[in-house]
Amino acid sequence: MNERQGVGHTKTVEDTPVEESVTDRAYSSILHNALTGSYRAGERLTEARLTGDLGISRVPVREALQRLERDGIIELQRHRGAVIRVITRRDITEFFRVRALLEGGGAAASAAAAAAATTGDPRCDGPLEGLSGQAGVLRHWMEEGHHCSAEEYARHSQEFHRLVVSSGENRLLIRIWDSLHLPVQRLNYFQRYRGEDFRVSIEEHAKIAWAILAGDATSAERLAREHVNRIAAHVFMLPDEEFNHVFNPGLTREPSTAE
Repeated sequence: MNERQGVGHTKTVEDTPVEESVTDRAYSSILHNALTGSYRAGERLTEARLTGDLGISRVPVREALQRLERDGIIELQRHRGAVIRVITRRDITEFFRVRALLEGGGAAASAAAAAAATTGDPRCDGPLEGLSGQAGVLRHWMEEGHHCSAEEYARHSQEFHRLVVSSGENRLLIRIWDSLHLPVQRLNYFQRYRGEDFRVSIEEHAKIAWAILAGDATSAERLAREHVNRIAAHVFMLPDEEFNHVFNPGLTREPSTAE
């Protein structure tokens, strides 16, 4: 990878599904470029530049930027326009504290839903079915010695953690989880597992999934919180350069720990 993460070209509106609205497609394109480092952390994005990059008019760009600000992807600053948000260590501390609460509570709710589900229950054909499928994949990886690529595992991780929260079908909990957009997606997008970390993460995911599907809310909540706290401990130990590599690709300025 190069200094800007080497993740291909800048994504344009034409690269997104045609069934989406122009605003939705602009949102998806800017989000992708922010996550991959095509738009660098701390970089200023003017409406004029974005209309040129994306090949659309200013109105959908402006609407997409407002949504991106609400989701914590950018900051709209007076006299500067849109700036890709820089994530500080304080942000990550707060993020993991909230994430542990959400995933622990979500895992408990999902386990309760699994315990209450009966044959033919619609819940068995939704997120719980997805979680069951993930459990099967995890079992296969464990039996085969964890043979999967880092990119494949990152995709699994993003889907798995959302299923842990969403299988309980608590709509408010899901909305709050989805609002944690940027730290979650950057961590999943750039995370690379090596050796023991890779094995441990797979086994922890499997234990969480099995506890949920068994309807064991107490164990599911404990395991989910322990998993998030282990990831947090690893992240907190990262040196500044690696921290920014993960959370602030292409950073153009050093973030203050007090921000």
